[in-house]
Amino acid sequence: MTTRKNPSPAFQARVALEAFREEMSMAEFSRNYGVHPPQIGTWKRAAIESWRRHLRAKGPPLGK
Repeated sequence: MTTRKNPSPAFQARVALEAFREEMSMAEFSRNYGVHPPQIGTWKRAAIESWRRHLRAKGPPLGK
């Protein structure tokens, strides 16, 4: 039996950011990074949610 791969959060973020650029298809990303396409989509959604939480916690800009 093989051991599961546990990509680092930095790797997940890098793949998600590159996927947002949409310079390649999901199949090409999958092939280049050795990750299944649905996993890339999951990482993209997680990145969006993380950014939303960060922006909400930061609050409105000052002076407005």
